[in-house]
Amino acid sequence: MTQQLLQGKRVSLNVYQHQDLLPTNPIDVLKRIDEARQIANSEDELQFNVVKIREDLQSITFLDYANFFEDGFPLLRQYWTVDLNSQCCRFRSYKDSTNPPVLHRKELLLPKEHAEFSEFQALTKQAETIGLLEDTTNIGFYIPWTSVLREKGFTVSGNNLFPIGNIQDSDEVDAGQKSYNEIARYRTALSRSNFSAPIQLLERLGYLTATKTIFDYGCGKGDDLKGLKLNGISAWGWDPHFAPEQQKTAASIVNLGFVINVIERADERKEALLGAYELAEELLVVSVMLKHLERDQGRPYNDGIVTGRGTFQRYYSQEEIIAYVKATLGEDPIPIAPGIVFIFKDKNEEQRFLSRRANRRTTRIRPLNRAPRIIVSPELRRREKTLQVYENNKENLDALWVSWVELGRIPESDELIVFDEIKAQIGSIKKACAILISSKGDDAEEVVRHAAEARADEIALYFAKLQFERRTPYIQLENGLQRDTKSLYGTYKAAQNAGVKLLYQIADIEAILAACLKAEQEGFGWLDADNALTLHTSLIDRLSPLLRCYINCGLQLYGDASNADLIKIHSRSGKLTLMEFDGFEENLLPRMISRTKILLRKQTIEFYDYVDEYAPPYLYYKSRYINEEFDSYELQVAFEISLESICPDISRGYGPAAVELDNQLSEKRYKIIGMRLERSHTIPNLDDPCGRYFKYRDLIECGETQKETKIDNLPKNPESYTALYDLATEVLDPIIDYFGMIKLTYGFCSHELSKKITKRVVAKLDQHCSFEKGKNGNLICKRGGAAVDFYIEDEDSMTVAGWIGDNLIFDRMYVYGHQNPIHISYSESRAKLSFLLTVKNGKLIPRMLSDYSLKG
Repeated sequence: MTQQLLQGKRVSLNVYQHQDLLPTNPIDVLKRIDEARQIANSEDELQFNVVKIREDLQSITFLDYANFFEDGFPLLRQYWTVDLNSQCCRFRSYKDSTNPPVLHRKELLLPKEHAEFSEFQALTKQAETIGLLEDTTNIGFYIPWTSVLREKGFTVSGNNLFPIGNIQDSDEVDAGQKSYNEIARYRTALSRSNFSAPIQLLERLGYLTATKTIFDYGCGKGDDLKGLKLNGISAWGWDPHFAPEQQKTAASIVNLGFVINVIERADERKEALLGAYELAEELLVVSVMLKHLERDQGRPYNDGIVTGRGTFQRYYSQEEIIAYVKATLGEDPIPIAPGIVFIFKDKNEEQRFLSRRANRRTTRIRPLNRAPRIIVSPELRRREKTLQVYENNKENLDALWVSWVELGRIPESDELIVFDEIKAQIGSIKKACAILISSKGDDAEEVVRHAAEARADEIALYFAKLQFERRTPYIQLENGLQRDTKSLYGTYKAAQNAGVKLLYQIADIEAILAACLKAEQEGFGWLDADNALTLHTSLIDRLSPLLRCYINCGLQLYGDASNADLIKIHSRSGKLTLMEFDGFEENLLPRMISRTKILLRKQTIEFYDYVDEYAPPYLYYKSRYINEEFDSYELQVAFEISLESICPDISRGYGPAAVELDNQLSEKRYKIIGMRLERSHTIPNLDDPCGRYFKYRDLIECGETQKETKIDNLPKNPESYTALYDLATEVLDPIIDYFGMIKLTYGFCSHELSKKITKRVVAKLDQHCSFEKGKNGNLICKRGGAAVDFYIEDEDSMTVAGWIGDNLIFDRMYVYGHQNPIHISYSESRAKLSFLLTVKNGKLIPRMLSDYSLKG
């Protein structure tokens, strides 16, 4: 099975591999990749560093991530997807996207022996510790990812995470106005909208409870304290500038957050660390700013620097802060996250912490109810006179720049409020524009040129629309439009001719097709096999003037496109289709209400009602018709990946009818809840299918003891039914497909039944009790999942077990010998542990098997 042979990062039905991992693939996979590469190269200049391989080898995607090795979480630049059945290639660029996809856990894409595997793995572990990777459905794109980073109080530089720590207020004085003996430590205090990084880590690790008290040593403006108190936690603090009147008192936990790095004197720094440790009854948390290349280099002072705002910073490496704490306190600190260490005064608590780190649950606490505040401190650049002039008049010049780019031309005096101010400051608007070109970067001229071309296209589109109306004299045009026409076309006649030319061009089938292809590549819609482009109507204004002109011609018959959700441009047949859906925005699977087809060449309309005349179909892959800049886009994509892995039929043709999909999801124990696909919480009928060969009854009533005692053996927890279904479909069905029907000897076991089975049964470990709970409300077997014992007539159990080990994913398998039943379980852990049990001195002794050489 291909799925088991491929190395890499697995996401649903696909495996992601860096190009360095490609040689590990089997020959048949390498041939398919090479075939796909040739197809992609025939249409474009292929550039990639990651390959996505669909497990059935029907499609291969080549992905180009910017700075794969240099950036901790690289952004996707572009990709090529090749459908090997149709021999077609689909290209997408994220060049102009504000929300491109982000790659996480990139070490999984590399060979384990790769030189940078360990570094990338360490980054992933740090991200997990901080809680950055908890909700995988909400971090796959740049905007939500950066939002999560800010919420957790960290930033990324290269392949390292750094606590945000102290951010200087932008309105402070310049360092040049401050002497070194007047270091303003208080200016490093941060106004927070969320808890600081160390407080968030305490929350994640379960330390923010009503039984713990918190003292914030150097609390700054006290935002952490406000949030802690809001959540019912006893917390207080002291700060030499903002809260000097408060007493320094002992507490269960003392937080020394980003304090010692802002103290310029080594003796005071040591005093602060020792003082904080003295107050900690159980735990001291120390946080510092870490070194990285993007840090403000500042002016050297003592063992640190004075920043551009007159504050002191002593940047540490992770190793330096560990060594400093150990040397000062004589204790071994435990690194928790970049720049954050724990020092336990209570050694019993330290052992408890170390033992539970791998399996923790915490209670979420509420952040402060304030809008985020992100402050950037720009550095004055005096090296060139032009840049100095720009900096001195930045606000007005930036207003000119915005107006210039929006209009596509230099604004007139009545179009810019600060026009006269700029003339007085700079001398002329022309000179001000020259300063902007010099100050806005190497691509400033390109930005201005592109803005002018875009506005010229808008003018042409406007005059194309006027061809359907009574012609308007130039003198009656709106004043701004007159200026645009004169600036961009020179004459009214030239602008009119551009509109007529655009109108005639919509009859050029190849031009329309090329424009549709370009729109798809830029993320505006989906081009199907019939070369028809379908997109959300809100994206129409992002299309080329040619496609918008084509659409406008159709809308002369239809009206306002915003009345529909999707619009389909039939590039070859001269048609438009507008579709309306029930709850398009809020539903993962919206259902079609109506479809209107406009035949431009015949100037007729065909209307189809899906409420009464036809069964409303689902819209599969809604994400194709919107793009990554839409709200909840990442949740939509995550849903579609999950749905495709559960119901592969949705990728074939138009997908199954709505009732068919509903039945499939119900049978496989899934349901859509809000914006997610979750497992069902219902109790199925015992005679409902449980996989292809069994009913739930078969896995519940198969044990000898149950048949003899007639004890009620029904699962009470819906999760137990789900676990039985997963066991049947993932393990039992494939075994039957290969060997033929199996004989079940022991299946689900209720708490009541387990008391009647006394031999060779360990209910707390064997998973036969699945997700059932005892009288105390706890799971009987903490492993969850489900298990059965079985054998196959005329087959050696050792041979069967060997085949299972080679071909299937499972949790645990116990093999008792050649002619005895096999115990097999399945759970989310998918540990794939196998044991051979042999009798020694009358006892069964398990021996773990490192491979599956069980045959014979």
